[in-house]
Amino acid sequence: MAESLHLALESYRTDLETKVQRQKLSVHSYRTYCKRINEDKTDKLSV
Repeated sequence: MAESLHLALESYRTDLETKVQRQKLSVHSYRTYCKRINEDKTDKLSV
């Protein structure tokens, strides 16, 4: 399960990067989302 969660979060991060490149998402928002992704990953994997 942890591996599938990791892959899903990594895919989400990649999608966010694409939005930044297309200027649909600001760099600041991207960094905020990445921080939340890392927090979620840490929380879910520690359970």
